[in-house]
Parts: sequence; structure tokens; C-alpha cells
Amino acid sequence: MKEKYNKYWGNYAKMSDYVYFTILLDPTMKSQLLLYTFKEMIGSKDETLSKLKIELKAYEMLYEVERKIKKFFKTYLEKYNMGMSSQQQSSQLIIDCDDDTDFFDNFLNSGGDNSDTVENELIIYLKDPRVTYNKSFDILSRWKLNRLRIPIVARMAKDIWGIKISAVA
Repeated sequence: MKEKYNKYWGNYAKMSDYVYFTILLDPTMKSQLLLYTFKEMIGSKDETLSKLKIELKAYEMLYEVERKIKKFFKTYLEKYNMGMSSQQQSSQLIIDCDDDTDFFDNFLNSGGDNSDTVENELIIYLKDPRVTYNKSFDILSRWKLNRLRIPIVARMAKDIWGIKISAVA
């Protein structure tokens, strides 16, 4: 049994990215738990490393996981063709008006910050403060509420949280 555990879970380098994504998409854990876990794993594997080296390696690993989830996010962005959130679409409808001024027409039609806002949806979520866990916390309800504010990340969470953990390996 220990061999099987070590094959899939005993080495942080061999673990599936989906396990890390699950932690990142849990609003009570996020990057803070991953960083803490990486430090513990590295320190327990190599006790000769200084605290600074352990911390640096843990940050490198966290950076790599966040880079991978950003890449994953971009595939969702392309797949679901969510160029603009509903909030951006409604704000664009309000802004579009019959104004004869070329300066404002050019500005409004230039695309402005819409693409930046959508592409930063994941970053916005990751920078949000962690939610305090309590026994009544319901992660599915939390993501149902967040689907309006961060629809692509909510879709990712729904899909990732729907994978049985035994199937991840």
C-alpha cells in the first residue's frame, strides 16, 4: 500500500497538477496552503537545506503551479469564447452612445481594458483574501455565487472539483 501511495502521492514532483489546481481553487486554502505544503515537503525530504533555500524552492514550485493554472485558464478562455464578462458587456452597452466626437469614439472602440480584465480574472481570484473556513462553509455555493463575478474561473472550479480524486492519478 505504501508503494502505491508513494507512486502517486509520495513525491510532490510526480503529483498531478489537478491536485494543486484543486487547492488553488479552494477559497479557504489557495496559494497559502500550497506554499506551506511545499515548504513542509521540501524540508522533510532534505533536512540539510537552510530555511531560506527551502523557502526559495517552495516559491519556485508555487510559481510553476500558478504558471500552469494560468495556461489552463487560457484554454478555458478560448474554449468557452468568453471574451467579455456579462458585467463588461453591460458596461459597454451603457457607454455606446451617439456622440459626434471622434476622440471619444476612437477611445471607446479601441478595446480599452476589456481584454486585460478578462485575462486577469484568475489573478483577481488568486489575490482575493482567503475565506475563513467554518463548519457551515459550502464550497459549491461559494462558486455558484462567484460565477457572475469570475465566470471562467468558476467554470474551471466546477470542472476540476467534479473530478473524483481517485481518478486523478
